[in-house]
Amino acid sequence: ATVEAVGRACPELRTLKLDRNRLETLAPLPAREPAAAGGSSVGEGTGCCGGGGAAGLKPLALVSELGLDGNRVASVVELAGLGAGALPALKRLGFACNPCVNLLDRKRADRAVLPLLPGLEALDGREVSPAHREECERAFLV
Repeated sequence: ATVEAVGRACPELRTLKLDRNRLETLAPLPAREPAAAGGSSVGEGTGCCGGGGAAGLKPLALVSELGLDGNRVASVVELAGLGAGALPALKRLGFACNPCVNLLDRKRADRAVLPLLPGLEALDGREVSPAHREECERAFLV
């Protein structure tokens, strides 16, 4: 089953755990496209959402907690479509142990992720205070 199909079958779904699935992207990939060399995607190269990528998450409008820990996401920009777009109720995100944040200390990782997801209340199990969010957003603009 694809994530999109799960969303349609479970319209009340609130928590989605995609941890440690070797996801390389949250962007749409054509169906049946071979996975990039050196890695794989869920569903025979169909991306994290069965070919729909972040757009495939649209049926998951009530998901408030998303686990993406331990995947292979190479850019935090992949998260930009998750906030108000694909997952408007998103409040908690697990995103540790992805290549795009592995080499950053916690402060720099927060500065990269939090400005992309303005509704996020917790990141990697840590609550996000208004003061911390403001500091990250200011640093992001510089």
